[in-house]
Amino acid sequence: MSPTRGRVTKLAFALLICSVVGWFGDDRLGMVDSLWGERVADGTNVMHVTVSKLRRLLAGVAENEGIVTGAGGYQLQVGVDAVDALRAGLRQNGLTTGDIRRIVLTHAHEDHCGLARSLRDEAKDAEVFVHGWETGHRAARLEHEENLKLLERAGVPDDEIAAMRRLYDEVRQYADSLDDDHCRELIDGDELHFDAGALRVVHTPGHTPGSCSFLREADRTLIAGDCVLKRVTPNPVISPDPIDPSRRFRSLAEYLVSLARVRSFAPTLVLGGHGEPIHDFEELFNRYLKLIRERQAAIISLVPQNGATAWEISRTMFPNTDDVHRFLAVSEAVAHLDYAHSEAKIAVEIADGREVYRRL
Repeated sequence: MSPTRGRVTKLAFALLICSVVGWFGDDRLGMVDSLWGERVADGTNVMHVTVSKLRRLLAGVAENEGIVTGAGGYQLQVGVDAVDALRAGLRQNGLTTGDIRRIVLTHAHEDHCGLARSLRDEAKDAEVFVHGWETGHRAARLEHEENLKLLERAGVPDDEIAAMRRLYDEVRQYADSLDDDHCRELIDGDELHFDAGALRVVHTPGHTPGSCSFLREADRTLIAGDCVLKRVTPNPVISPDPIDPSRRFRSLAEYLVSLARVRSFAPTLVLGGHGEPIHDFEELFNRYLKLIRERQAAIISLVPQNGATAWEISRTMFPNTDDVHRFLAVSEAVAHLDYAHSEAKIAVEIADGREVYRRL
């Protein structure tokens, strides 16, 4: 196992499934970040709460047949290693990491996949599953040229791009890398079968291109990763298109389709990657649409007649952001500008390699 480096633990959020249980799922350790609006608690305590809570929530799953667990967060309290929290949660249920047979990733951001390789190695023969459109388990978020070019097109200055890359390179050192031959691909509509039932893979792109949710059809419970969060709308992170990396993935348009698809299942319980369980998805769905419409109108109102880049609009919309929030802010602006352009509400042209948006 990789040791804790300094005050920051290894990162991990994985859907973990043991051969002796029904299913594991994403836990709810939060990121210390105002955009997510959560505070991280002691990893061991959160692990205990998560395991016991999911026992109650997954109705119909027998004792020791299904628990949801995980380990991670951006900053755990000093001295608490994420994998130790995971081991403790497993021990409380008579299990060890050697019982893990599948590690299923909802998506490949560092806080959701950081310990996947270490856990796979410790479990000896566990399989890692991830959608083929994900890339974050292989490399840092801004490591590849196509990612940097997207930021250049959005008008992000060179010094800001360099700062963003340094930040994500720093984050990446706390997450393991997985090669393609380490993983099996999640396919939309496939089922993951266990002795106690099955989870259906639901491709829910938006937050990332390959984000997946997992539906237990018996009681319409959905493990949603970061597709659905109770208190905040997920960030539509700027990403290359998985089919044509020279193009930008239209994250907000795809996300709205994913939300509608989740709604079509009429879920009774949604377990997001951060925050509390969701028991009334219809209310959340309508609240999400209202917030997205309001953000869309606000961003369109900031587009001047003489034109502005996504970066300039993001700095006007979110003037006090710093560090990773600037990356998230420009991602938010780009996603809404793309969607507004697709709806013929604004115009866009290329000037000096940068996209300039103008009000119609």
